[in-house]
Amino acid sequence: MLVRIITAILWLAAILPCLIFSNTVLINILVALLCLMSTFEMLRCTGLLKKKGISIPAFLAAAAVPFATRFSYLFQEKTVINSNVCISVLMLFIFVVFTYTVFSKGKCDIVNSSFVTLIIMYIIGGLSAIILIRDMPQGNVFYPLVFVAAWGTDIFAYFVGMLFGKHKLIPDVSPKKTIEGAIGGILGTTVLFAVYGMLFLHLETVQYIVLIAFAPFVSVVAQVGDLLMSLIKRNYGIKDYGKLLPGHGGVLDRFDSIIAVSLLLCITCGTINLLV
Repeated sequence: MLVRIITAILWLAAILPCLIFSNTVLINILVALLCLMSTFEMLRCTGLLKKKGISIPAFLAAAAVPFATRFSYLFQEKTVINSNVCISVLMLFIFVVFTYTVFSKGKCDIVNSSFVTLIIMYIIGGLSAIILIRDMPQGNVFYPLVFVAAWGTDIFAYFVGMLFGKHKLIPDVSPKKTIEGAIGGILGTTVLFAVYGMLFLHLETVQYIVLIAFAPFVSVVAQVGDLLMSLIKRNYGIKDYGKLLPGHGGVLDRFDSIIAVSLLLCITCGTINLLV
């Protein structure tokens, strides 16, 4: 327990400057590093790290998209070409991987390479969505909700599950997670959203109600994102994606919920202008 707490504090201290100065290139560098490390962990997990025809395009996409995301956003009203930079990078990644698979003479399984391509796109897109949310109107105070939701859900679910958990949620996927913990995560995140909205967001009454009503749904998505990455680990027979963070595992073990939450908030705010 103590190791987990110390590691979490040190990790937060390391990324906090990038989050504070998120209007600078620091946030792009941070997200790019997270994308690269997450891609490495996923390729190693699936046994495709040594397949250069897959790993090299994956690393290039992981490094490029976080920078292309902000570039696309800043210039999206000036040119259609620039607004499609991110999509173009990811589509090129898909094409290169599939081309490699076709000409690999059976050395690369199409099912495995297709899955890895999909999940890496999900990882890169989810992490890069943090930048998109940051660059939206009021994004400087709104994007921290990604971390509030993901880590708030995780913390409340952990402690409520530890204290009151009796009924397993999905034992085949994550043996330690309980229904009580999941409910605790939802309720805790709702409280955190209410407090954060009151302290940092200048919302009208209707918007504030929408924020609180939206919180349980965000918490559920956070837990689904966590379970998805747990399912992949179980499928490939590993306990953690890495050992970078003692007591927590790898980057994907710590950011699995954030990937799902950032995608949800980015899509929601970008399509129906929720709150912003």
